[in-house]
Formats: sequence, C-alpha cells, structure tokens
Amino acid sequence: MLYGIGVFTQAYLSTGGWQSGDSTHDLAYRWWYLSGAILTSAWLGQGTVYLLVRRRVIANTLAAILIIASIAAVYFMLSAPFSEFMPAPTVIKMPNAYDNMIASVNNGGLLTGKGIVPQFVALAFALPFNLYGTITLVGGALYSAFLFWRKRILLNRLTGNILIAAGALFPVLGGTLNDLHLTGFLYLGILFGVIVMFIGFLQASKPQPVPAAEPLKVKPQGVS
Repeated sequence: MLYGIGVFTQAYLSTGGWQSGDSTHDLAYRWWYLSGAILTSAWLGQGTVYLLVRRRVIANTLAAILIIASIAAVYFMLSAPFSEFMPAPTVIKMPNAYDNMIASVNNGGLLTGKGIVPQFVALAFALPFNLYGTITLVGGALYSAFLFWRKRILLNRLTGNILIAAGALFPVLGGTLNDLHLTGFLYLGILFGVIVMFIGFLQASKPQPVPAAEPLKVKPQGVS
C-alpha cells in the first residue's frame, strides 16, 4: 500500500506539473516523500522480522517502536514548512517520457526531499528508517537463503531469497548513484528492484517437486 501511494503521488506530481502553494500538490508531495523515502523500506523489513523471529515479543516490540516512529514521521513531514525553492517537475510527454525525466534531473526539477525544511528533519527520519529496512529485508533474505543452502532443502526458496535480497539493493544503489550526480539511475534502480524482487517472490513460492515414492515390493505367499 505504501509503495502504491508513492507511485501514485509521483505520477500525479510529475505528469501534472508543480503548482507552488496548491494544497493538493503540497499534500501529495509530503505523502510522496513519506511513503517513498521513509516508510516503505522499514515496513517491508518489519514483515521479514515477523517471518524470521520466533520470539513474538521481540517482533512485537520492534513493531511498536516502528509504529511510534512512523507516527512521528507523519506528524513532522505533514507539518514541516517548505523551502522557498521547490523543484518543479517537468511535465512528462510520451513517447519521450524518459528523455524528459532525465532533463528534469539535470535542471534540478526532479522531486527530492530538499523541498522540506529544515533539511535535517527529513534526513533524520529517512536515514534510520531505510537503514532498518535494508538490514532486516536484505539480511533476512540472505539468512533464509543460508538456512536452505545448509539444509540442502527447498532450493527454489534459496534462489528466491537471493533474488529478493538483490532486488532490495537495486534502489539503494540507484539512490547512491543519484547522490553522486549520476542522474537517471534512481528510478531505474527502483524499477529493476521491484522486478527482481517479484521474480524472487515467484521463485520462492513455487511448489517444491516431490520425488515419486518407490512402489512397495510384496513377496508372494509361500516364498521365504
């Protein structure tokens, strides 16, 4: 759901153009940053925690902390003021959508968290939420893959978890390259990440082939 909110608000703001001071656009921008840059990664990771942690009290405690932190993030992101400079996304026109998106990156028109001030408020939530999500999601997937490899069972889940871990790293790589001014890789990283994680989910969900049981050999009566 959070990922869907991020995609919807991104599409709404990018295709319609930015109107500074418009309450609908302001709210969409805030929820775009909340869902895409803060909440989604952490809650994906929390799902992994519930799958792997046997002691339910630990998983519930982490979930309670995450709920409180999420409420705080929503409050601060919805109440924080905007900076005087608000990036105005270029209107995307097909069939040159990607070219226009790259142009908007180069001229500073891509949506970023720099519209929220003070900037440290946005980063204070984005960094720990994404760190928690990356560690739990990627770490949990790799740990599950290791268990399946060690026991030599459910090899489909082994490869599926490896793909999920790899897919989760694509957005991180794209964001890092974007921060290094290698523009255009952020959304490619997100796209490839979603595709690879979905393939991993399908692979892990495939039923494991069950070897056919050998027929019982019944001795004829009277034969010792």
